[in-house]
Order: sequence, then C-alpha cells, then structure tokens
Amino acid sequence: FFAHINTNAIMRGVPLAVVALLCCSTVLQGQAMVVDTHVHLTNLTLFNYTWLPQFQHPLGKTWTIEDYTNASQGTALPTTDIVFVEAHVANQQWVQEAEYIQHLADVYKQHVPAIKAIMAYAPLEQGSEASVWLDKLSSNVPLLRGIRRPIPGNLSNPPVQDPCGYTQGSFLDGVRLLAQYNLNFELLMEENPGGLECAYQLASQVPNVTFILEHIGSPNISQAQSFKSWAASIDKLAEQPNVVCKISGVPREAVQNGTYNDWTEEEVKPYIEYVLKRFGTDRCMFGGNWFFTNLSTTYARWAEVLMDVLNSSLSKDDVAKVIGKNAQRVYRIQTQ
Repeated sequence: FFAHINTNAIMRGVPLAVVALLCCSTVLQGQAMVVDTHVHLTNLTLFNYTWLPQFQHPLGKTWTIEDYTNASQGTALPTTDIVFVEAHVANQQWVQEAEYIQHLADVYKQHVPAIKAIMAYAPLEQGSEASVWLDKLSSNVPLLRGIRRPIPGNLSNPPVQDPCGYTQGSFLDGVRLLAQYNLNFELLMEENPGGLECAYQLASQVPNVTFILEHIGSPNISQAQSFKSWAASIDKLAEQPNVVCKISGVPREAVQNGTYNDWTEEEVKPYIEYVLKRFGTDRCMFGGNWFFTNLSTTYARWAEVLMDVLNSSLSKDDVAKVIGKNAQRVYRIQTQ
C-alpha cells in the first residue's frame, strides 16, 4: 500500500508541527513506563470511517499523534508507549490501516510517546480462509500483536439466533488460527445480555490464545443495579487464565445516559477495584480509550481518577504493573 505513496502523502492529515513536537519529546531518566493500551488514530484523507461522520464534535475529525501527545503529556499518566487499536475502517482497508500505523511507528520510533504495538482488524469469521489476511498483516506489520473485534456483532457464518453463536463454527476457527501467528485476540463487548458469558465460552475453547477484555467488559455503570450481574460474569471470565482485563472506557460507561463529564470517582471506583481483585494485578492494564474518551471526559481527568484509585488500593510495584509492565508483557513491547 505505502510502496506507491511518498512520505508526504502518507502523513497528509498529520500537522507538520508534529515533527517539532515529537522530535523534542524524551523520556526523563527514572520516569516510569506508562503504556496506554487503547489509542485510536485516524486519517480521513487516507481512510473511510463510516461511523465517524455522525460525530460533529468532538470526534468528527482526523486524530493524530500530536493530538494524543497534547492530551496525555503533563497528566497523572504521561504515556511513554502506545498500543494502537484499529479504528473500524471501511471498504476492507484493514491491512492498509495497519500498514499506515506501522509507518508512523517507524518514522517516529525515537519519539515519546511511541507506537509500540498494533491491534488490527481481520475477518476471522472466514475461518481458515482468514489466514490470507493474517499472512498479509504479519508480513507487512512487524508491530502486529493481535486482532481486535467487536463482540458479538455479525460474526457467525452463517448467522444464527444464538447470541453466543460466534463461539462456534467458522469464527471460532478463525480465532484458533491466531495461535499460529502468536497473536492476541481483543474483545470489544457490545451491549448484549450474557455477552461476558459468551466471551467465557470462546476463551475457554482457545486456551493457547491470550484474550484481552476491553473496557472491563462494558458494564452499565450509570445503572448501579447492574453491578451484581456484571460482577458475576467477571468472576467466571476471570477464572480463565488466558484472559486479561483492560481498565479502559470506564468514564464512557459511567455517563451512558448522562452528560459530558457527569461521572465521579466514587461511581467508578468499585468497578475498577473489582476487576483488580478478580483478575489480579498481573492481568490488568491501563487504557485511555483515546480519542473516544473525549465524548465523556478528558484524558487528564481519567488519568487522575485512575491513579487515585490505584494508589489507594495497590502497592507501588503493583501500580507499575497495571500502568505499564503488564502491557509490556502482553503486547511484547520492546524497550529501547
């Protein structure tokens, strides 16, 4: 894809000021590793995002590394490394999107924060035929660390009425393929009663693949009465040793039925503490859910609240695991 496009064309949509900004960014000696495991970047010049135009503000724009750097540096969690998470491009541009992010990572590999891992999209519902896509991604994207998909979505092939239908058939075969490529599988849970139970069924059938649960399983935090059922599902899913939990997207779940920034630390703290307890500090990771978090709050506020909860609940060593060391292991992040 990029063999036929020069660097200036690739970077179209990324302000030139990013060069000056990023070239001067450095990790201070002794600064803790902070890995944001959930960052979306977009380029409306190169790619089509059918879902993005519905957001006039603050999401309906191209989002660059410069934007992310401005949002994250100087906060309670000043990021040193980024895990890029696919942004649901249209028209089967999945490989091209991952190649674009790989190019950014190569060009700015000395900069802070740096892109250190890529979670791409692939049509795993194609079963064994998904290997065509996985071969392309693995060959062209050295930082590829896994595949991310919304669950359940339209995943079963052929479609079935069972909400857990994707835990069998061709999609299951596609997920099993990931082990051959040493890739993780990342789950974005859509609103669906029993969705976490389905995730458990899937993870239990593929024990040799690491599953990454996004957004602590997408609980409806704004509806306090849902905590009990969510917690019961988390209990079961946490029993699977191949599942890790991403503490991300929490503010958005807290303001689902509210307004911007209408959430409190007291509301989200029980959920954060619960996944820390059930998964343990070796299987939890920080995620900013940027840029999507701008619908609900700022990166700075989410970072401040999360660090308040972590510091009040964990030892210094365990905090270091959650904000960086676990991600380094799960995403095989190379340190300089």
